[in-house]
Amino acid sequence: MENQQRTWEDWAAEMFVGNNYYYYKKKWENQSPNGSFSSWNWAAFLFPYYWLAYRKMYLYAFLSVIASFASTIIPFGGIITHVVTGVYANYWYYSKCNTAIKTASQYRNEDAAVYLKKQGGTSGLSLFLSIVINILLASAIFAGLYTFYLYTERTTSSSVELTSPSLHTTDVPEAATYEVTTKDGHITYTVPEYYVQTEYENPDLFLSSDYNDLTLLSYDYRQEDFDDTVDELFFIEETARQYSEEYMLEPVTDTVLPVLDSNTSQALFSNADEGVVTYYYITCKKIDKYYVITLFVSSPDNWLKYQKEIVEIISSATSNKTI
Repeated sequence: MENQQRTWEDWAAEMFVGNNYYYYKKKWENQSPNGSFSSWNWAAFLFPYYWLAYRKMYLYAFLSVIASFASTIIPFGGIITHVVTGVYANYWYYSKCNTAIKTASQYRNEDAAVYLKKQGGTSGLSLFLSIVINILLASAIFAGLYTFYLYTERTTSSSVELTSPSLHTTDVPEAATYEVTTKDGHITYTVPEYYVQTEYENPDLFLSSDYNDLTLLSYDYRQEDFDDTVDELFFIEETARQYSEEYMLEPVTDTVLPVLDSNTSQALFSNADEGVVTYYYITCKKIDKYYVITLFVSSPDNWLKYQKEIVEIISSATSNKTI
């Protein structure tokens, strides 16, 4: 009777394991269902998560994933997970097999076979899904880290300490300069050679640079055309109002503006169009008989990076004495 029972258990174990049954039979020989044991499984060692999913050991597979994430902060955690799985995989599988056999012993042979094959065997679908899930998780982690890196870089480059009045400076290569004059010849600027002048009816001076993606516009107004109530801030606000008719400018209040001479007023505005932020940096000062407005249009990052250059250009504006 004992031999008959053992034969049925062998048959049930083969129904449960399916492929590679004789490999596991050899590993399980002389093992007690109530005692743990260790033996080596190369497939489980090399591919712990995938082997566990393939053999339908989903709880252990889930724990393996958790251990893999933990291994990123625990020294040698990854290799420990592989070694532990390689050593105990056969025992875990043996325990699951015995649990299934105990339940199947209550069924008729036909029903027992169906049950054992359902509980055991292998699952190519689970293997495929585990690979897909791992790829998606790795992609999500990479995307998250990359997004965090970009956010950190942007925050670092675009934030200025509000308690510090110093000018934001960045190492920018020196470039040769040349002089440009507004179309009526009233005002002259000294600008780096990579600024290109384009003739427009309005403004009085239009310069653009592909090198640093900055645009400079300048307007000059005769002082005698305005009464005494008008000042530099009036022209800044009026310029912002005119541009707001098309670009909806908003004041930027959380950034320290650069240090200019006491005769120059300044303000910073921004426009957000489909998630893209553009800065409009407007200054105004009296030069000889004129109110001179200088407007720089750029990205926030470039406004910060080339702030020293921008200040130098604004400070270089002088009256053209040749006319």
